[in-house]
Amino acid sequence: MRKYLTVFAIDWQNQFIYRLNFILWRLRNVLRVLMTYFLWTSIFSSQTSVFGYTREQMVAYLLLALFVNSLVASAPSNDNVGGEVSNGTLNNFLVKPIGYLRYWFTRDLSSKLLNIIFICRKRFGIITSCLVFTYHVLSFSDINFGTFI
Repeated sequence: MRKYLTVFAIDWQNQFIYRLNFILWRLRNVLRVLMTYFLWTSIFSSQTSVFGYTREQMVAYLLLALFVNSLVASAPSNDNVGGEVSNGTLNNFLVKPIGYLRYWFTRDLSSKLLNIIFICRKRFGIITSCLVFTYHVLSFSDINFGTFI
């Protein structure tokens, strides 16, 4: 178990090595959320229902879908099984006392945890910004604010 905690810690640190890439990746995610939100806000500005969904239901669905997407889709990486086979680095795992699948699971877990942390920060920041800069973004009587936090 200790070796996998070490793998987790090393992969966590490796995600911050290329800071500009890290910042641009997070900025892209924030822009994607904002563009999707404002697209649907503009669609619902002229009508109260689209495809049988209200504005609050659509925003809740989109935020949930983006959260699930962040759990399923991992951070961009150039290393994968095919690359390890062609580079010959797969042999390192065959001769060392570390499970290959557990190694990749641990690396994926560190990436997912980082995504979850930034999704929660991003979600809180976006909701706070929308509440401050617009008059009626989320009505507390229409939607449960606890589902967004």
